[in-house]
Amino acid sequence: MKFISALLPLLFFFSLSNTPLAAQSDGAIEKAEVFKISPKIVLGNLISYSFYIQNKHDKPIDGLRWTAEFYDNFGELVDTKEDSFNASSPEDAIPSGSAKSFLKMCKYKGATIVKIKVTKVHLAK
Repeated sequence: MKFISALLPLLFFFSLSNTPLAAQSDGAIEKAEVFKISPKIVLGNLISYSFYIQNKHDKPIDGLRWTAEFYDNFGELVDTKEDSFNASSPEDAIPSGSAKSFLKMCKYKGATIVKIKVTKVHLAK
């Protein structure tokens, strides 16, 4: 029993260390604008898509999460995929007022339209 009592403070500490203490505000998402989405279709298969993210914050963006939705010509949903960007260094972050291009490989039969919705933004400190 003493062993378990000694571990409880450690378990509590580690559970807090995995919890974000300062989440980004909801307004952060609106300031990361997606534009110029370009799907690449070969033989009826969507094989890649590219897009840009514009940073309209006053701080660099060093992390993003988004959901890509793939539709056919009738507007019917073919599939969805969650993806992310994590800057590996300060130089890789998206500077304030700048845009960054992304190229993603995929394979979706019948998909011709890609819509991207940013779901989370992390600003550099």
